[in-house]
Amino acid sequence: MFSQNLTIIMGLLLSLSLILLLGRLREGQPILGGLVDANPEEAEALYALYENYREAEKPELACVALRHAVDAQLNTQKKRHWKVEFNALPCDDSLTSANTERIQNHVFAYPDGPPDGHAGAPHYEKYFRDLLKQKAGENIGLPIPKLTKRVAQKLLKRIENVKLYAHVYTFALNFRYGFTIFDLLNFAYEEGLQGVNCHIVYLKGKTDQELKYVISIAKKLELEMSIELSTTEEEDVNEAARIAKVMGIKNIRVYVRYPGHLDEIIEKAIEDLKLIAEVAEENDLQFVLEPHEVLKSNEFLNIIKEVNSPRVNLLFDFGNMINANEEPLPALQDMSPYIQQVHLKGVRRVQNEEKTGYSQVGVRQGKGDLPQMKMIFDNLLLGDSKSQVIIYALEQEVGYESPPFRFNGEGPSPSIPERERSKTLFNSDYSIPENLRMEIRNARNQVQYVRNVLAILKTFAEMRLEDGVFGISPRKGALACKYIEGINRQHPVVV
Repeated sequence: MFSQNLTIIMGLLLSLSLILLLGRLREGQPILGGLVDANPEEAEALYALYENYREAEKPELACVALRHAVDAQLNTQKKRHWKVEFNALPCDDSLTSANTERIQNHVFAYPDGPPDGHAGAPHYEKYFRDLLKQKAGENIGLPIPKLTKRVAQKLLKRIENVKLYAHVYTFALNFRYGFTIFDLLNFAYEEGLQGVNCHIVYLKGKTDQELKYVISIAKKLELEMSIELSTTEEEDVNEAARIAKVMGIKNIRVYVRYPGHLDEIIEKAIEDLKLIAEVAEENDLQFVLEPHEVLKSNEFLNIIKEVNSPRVNLLFDFGNMINANEEPLPALQDMSPYIQQVHLKGVRRVQNEEKTGYSQVGVRQGKGDLPQMKMIFDNLLLGDSKSQVIIYALEQEVGYESPPFRFNGEGPSPSIPERERSKTLFNSDYSIPENLRMEIRNARNQVQYVRNVLAILKTFAEMRLEDGVFGISPRKGALACKYIEGINRQHPVVV
């Protein structure tokens, strides 16, 4: 008898519930605060929004988004599953009109993505950051920016306009056996590069007519040229400026190669570079100073600040800080305000027997110890309205070796020995012709490697621009916006 009465009571309660539900539907009221004319796509968009808020550890906003998703879902089975999920959340204090407005404001107010502290990092953001941190060590140097639409657009524009140059040092062995500047130009043309970096030793001794012929070939191949000089001495600088004027070249690289105590070297470098600044002004030239294995990044920074000329800036070499006992990314960060050119290469660090410093051994780019992805990314983003780095020289030097020059525990002004000229060694396991062929193959591999890195960065930027604010597609984002806008207008969420 008791069970029969219980069944009757439950039936009456169910009938009453259905009557109330039908009444709410006729009046256009939401069951849980949603809109009765919602469609399945809006429901899925809201659920995607909920998932991204949950992953971003924003429980209040996740509750509101899931509540709207439940209300908008017309599929009974999905609605039941989502309702169970909703009931498992601590949502009592979250369902306020203020939180609904916060969601709407996020979607409408941040076309470049939500700021730090807000929900919505796209699902690939962590992978992107992890990729940039490879081989970076504890100190990543310049902070990794959030991959907003603004950053993505900037990155795409920089990649589109990047200027890759072939470098003479990449063919150091071949130049000893008949390789010429015209071969270098031909390589750059065949590989689709934008220019070449030519050391002055391959231009000195040529007549003005011969120099003009070289640059005429470069122009026919639509290639730019830059001059490299391994000193800051006045006579050599003036000769480089004369050649540049004859050829119509605007960019010259120099580096300090004095021996002696550190404070004396720095004083002499400042003196030389102030004269170089005058030469640059007189001849409408731009000079970059390369930190060539001896001085540290902060020392170069102080030199550039002391010279104080917009025509004298810095070249960042991917490996030269190793010999100066520095880490790559902090060195890049120190130099970043003044970097105008870059030497890209692969380097393996080799610690000396005393464990007080490191030598540099050239390897194929990507095979060594350098955080290549982060270094390329950081240089690409330098500059606000336009790219700060104007030349990316591909300086692959497999077989290059240079000793350590700076050491742990050295005093404030250590004695620096005279630095010999750079050398690239033959691989004794192969014949000379085989070494020459391998060098050219390594050069082509470097071009492909750098382009692959740029392609990866470009892919992330394009994904970000195609993505919505919260890691969902723009279409889903628009549907979620439409639903939330409608619910705020017709049925404000209140507790």
